[in-house]
Parts: sequence; structure tokens; C-alpha cells
Amino acid sequence: MKKTIIVLTMLLMMLPINGSVFAQSDDLNFIMQKAKSSVEKILSRSHETKPFAADVESAQNYLKKAEAELKTNTNWRGKVNEAAIPTVKHYANMAEVMCQVVQSRLEKVNQEQENSRLEKLIPETEAKIKIFEAKNKEIKLLKDELAKPRGAMKSISGELSALKLEKINMTKEVSSLKTENANLTGQVAALNGVVDSLRNDVVDKTKKIEDLKALQGQKGDDIAKTRNKLNKINSIWQDVSKINVLSKLNTTGMTLIIPRNDLIKTPAMKMASGSETIIGKLAELMKKYPDMKAQIKVYGFGKPDKTENTKATENMAGILKTALVKAGGAAANISASGAGTTAPLYSKSAVEDNRRVEITFSDIISQ
Repeated sequence: MKKTIIVLTMLLMMLPINGSVFAQSDDLNFIMQKAKSSVEKILSRSHETKPFAADVESAQNYLKKAEAELKTNTNWRGKVNEAAIPTVKHYANMAEVMCQVVQSRLEKVNQEQENSRLEKLIPETEAKIKIFEAKNKEIKLLKDELAKPRGAMKSISGELSALKLEKINMTKEVSSLKTENANLTGQVAALNGVVDSLRNDVVDKTKKIEDLKALQGQKGDDIAKTRNKLNKINSIWQDVSKINVLSKLNTTGMTLIIPRNDLIKTPAMKMASGSETIIGKLAELMKKYPDMKAQIKVYGFGKPDKTENTKATENMAGILKTALVKAGGAAANISASGAGTTAPLYSKSAVEDNRRVEITFSDIISQ
């Protein structure tokens, strides 16, 4: 019953490490769909985006990376590995950022074309003004002909008024065009600033994704090392189970609890009959795992008796160490001590239960 409880404890200890934890980001599908829509919108304007083909291709590549990462990290139940969500989001966001860069450049080109058109209109308007000014001169000359019939003068006066009104309107139009030109120049400068900011954002996010990849690689190495350690513990546990003695795991390693009478007889201080089998299995275990350390500790039953005191149990521990070394265990990896009547596991009435030998194997997980 005790061995079953210990094995179940081991399985529960291993479960959190070997289990897979799934987490699904609520906005992942929205981000992916948004990135796809942005790329499709840019592709639909292929006749305008030819000068920016490299940026368009970059946006497509980021979208493909996001889709590939999502597909690779989606299991058969449709759940996405939580560790992959930041990478998928990053690639999708990068695809949208590159689309915004292309869109900004297109707007910049359109603004520059409109600015050029308006600048061409200014000389034309100024030429018209010069024409009006020439006509004003003609009007001045006409004033000298005031002696002409009244009807002709009215006609000239009406023409003069119309020309003045047209001149006023043209002057307003020129002023408006100059103001619009100044506004467009400011917008172009602002767009240039946005493009520079987006480029810096691309560089920063690219560095972040590289750092994330490096971190994921390190985590993969740590998981592999942990699995190797667990496999070694499991292997040692299976070998210990073959010895058919009570065993338990603790923070420093693994402890075997053996009835003392199975190993040594007192007061003769000699190895018990049949102890060779247990000692042989312990020696084989130490040879199989040469880095493992063994600490032998002999306990009495709690009564202040010379055959159970610290000195007597130390002598017993020394005899067991000698036997273990003789059977093939490395002496440098074996320590022995006696606990005397201290640390009973049971009440003093349980004499034979308290007479025990504990062998603790350490340096298991650290190797």
C-alpha cells in the first residue's frame, strides 16, 4: 500500500511538467482576418503599388509566416499553443504595418502629384491677371474717349465692371491655391514622419521577435534537460523497486528503509543470512549510476541500551559499508553513521519497526 502511494505521488509530481497547457487568445482570429484584409486591399491596387513591390512582398511574407506559425501550433482539436500566440500576432501585425507603409507611400505620391498640378496652375492664373491688368490699361485709355456717345460709354463701363469682378475672383482663387499648396506641403512632411516612425517600429518589432525565438529555444533546452532528469529518476525508481524494500522520495534524493535484522545480527555484529542478496542489488545499483552517493544510517529502537546506542549503531553502519564496498560499491561514494536511539519512526513499543537501516541515495536529480 505504501509503495502504491509513493508511485502515485511520483506521477503527480511529473504531470505538471509533461502536461501541455493550451490557451487561446480571444482576438487572434480578428488580428489574422484584419491582416488578410489589409494585404488583399493592397494587392487590389497592384497598378499603383508597382514602385513599392518590395514592401508589398514583405507584407505577404509576414502574413504567410503568421499563417504557417498558426497552422504548426494548432493541434487536431483546433486549439493553439499559448506560447505561439505572441509570434502569430507579431507576424500578423507586421503584415498590417507593411500595408500601412505602402498606403502611406501611395498617399504621399498622390499628394505630391496634386501639389505639382496646383503649382502649374499658379503661373497660368498669374498670366490671366497680367491680361486683366493690360485690359485695365486699355480701359484707362477708353476713359479719354468720354466724349463718345453715352451708349458706348455704358457698354465700356459694364465691361470694366465685369473685368474688375473677374480680377477679384481670380485673385481670390490664386490666394486659395497658395494656401492649399502650403497645406499639402505640411501634409507631405507629416506623412514622411509617419513613414519614418513605421520603419523604426518595424526594426523594433523584428528585434523583439528574434529575442522571443531565442527565449523559446532556451526554454526548449530546459524542458529537454528536465525530461532527461525525470527519465533518470524513473529509471532509478524502477531499479529500486526490484530490491523489494520500502522506499521514498525526499528533497535530497531517494531513501530505502530496510529492517535491520534483514542485514545484520546483534549482538554478534555479523551480516545476517540472506543479506548478500540485498547488498548485491544495492552494489549493482551504485555501479549502474556511478555518480550517485549513498549514505548509510543505522537506527536503534529507542531504549537506552548499549547495543542500541550511537556507538553500537555506528559499528553496524561501518560493517554494512564494508560489505557494500566488497560487493562492488565505490567507497568514495559511501558514507556511514549511527543514529543510536534517536528519531524513532514508531512508538517505543514497536521495537523491530524502529530497528532499521536507511540508505539515502543523493546527487540523482543534479546529474
